[in-house]
Amino acid sequence: MIKIITDATNDLSVEYLQQNSIHLIPMDLNIDGQILVDDKTLNLHNFYKNLRDGKLPTTSMINPSVYEEIFEKYLSQGFDILYIGFSSGLSGSFNASNMAAKTLKEKYSGKVVCFDSQSASLGMGILVKKAVEMKNDGKSLEEIIEVLTNLKDKITIFLGVDNLFHLQRGGRISKAAAIVRTALQLKPIIKVDENGKLVSFKKVMGRKKLIQTLVDYVLKYLDDNETSNVYVLHSDAEKDALELKTKLDSLLNLNVEVVEIGTIIGSHTGAESLAVIFVSKEDKNQIK
Repeated sequence: MIKIITDATNDLSVEYLQQNSIHLIPMDLNIDGQILVDDKTLNLHNFYKNLRDGKLPTTSMINPSVYEEIFEKYLSQGFDILYIGFSSGLSGSFNASNMAAKTLKEKYSGKVVCFDSQSASLGMGILVKKAVEMKNDGKSLEEIIEVLTNLKDKITIFLGVDNLFHLQRGGRISKAAAIVRTALQLKPIIKVDENGKLVSFKKVMGRKKLIQTLVDYVLKYLDDNETSNVYVLHSDAEKDALELKTKLDSLLNLNVEVVEIGTIIGSHTGAESLAVIFVSKEDKNQIK
C-alpha cells in the first residue's frame, strides 16, 4: 500500500485531494501577528485584499516533528509513503521531511520516499496526479519514482509578477529596480529553473504584453505529445487569467484549467500575479 502525501504549497483542489485520499500537510502564515493555518480552506479573496492593503504575510517551513508524526501514522498502518514536497530550492521544508524520514527508518519496515518536486503549486500537482494514476494502475513505489524523476525536469513554470515589492522584500530584486520597473510598467517574468529556484527570464511592458508572452511560451515549449492539462494560475487576477485561458483554448487541444494561487505561494508573489504551468518538450535547463 502506498500513501501519497503533499503540502499546502500544492494548489490541487480540496476535492481532488479528498477523492484520492491524499494527505495534505497544512502550513502556517503570519499576518500582522495573527497565525493562520493554510489547509486550503482560507478565503483567498480576503487574503489578497490584505496584501493590497499593505499587510505583509510571512510563511514558516514545516517542522521535522510534524513530518515525523504524519509519517509514523501511516507507517504504523503498514503503508509505504511517497511525500511530494515543495522545491528544496525555495524552502527548508523538504530537508525537514528527510530528517523525519531518517528518524523513522530503523523503527518501521515501510519505506518513506521524500521526493523533491523542484517545483511549486500545480507543478507539484502534475507530479501528484501522475503518482495517483500510477498507484491506481498497481505500479510499485520504485516505478512511480522513476517516472516522476524524468517528469519533474520537464515541468515548466513561467510566472509574471505584478507587484515587484514582494520580490524586493524577498531579496530577488533591488529596491531601486523595483521602483523604476513599477514606474515603467515593466512586468518581470520569472521561471523555475532545474534546481527548483526562481530566476529572472524576461521583462515585458504592461499586462497585455505579459498575457501574450505567456501564450507564446506555452506554444513554443509545450510537449505536443503530452496529455496533461495546461494550468493558468493567478493571484486574484481572474479577468486576466480568463483572457489568457481563452487565447490558449483557441490554440490548443488540451484542457486549460484556471486555478487561483494559494496563500503560501501568494505571500511571495503578491496579488495580480499570472502564471502558466505545463509539461515541456525539453528539460527545464534547455529553456533559455
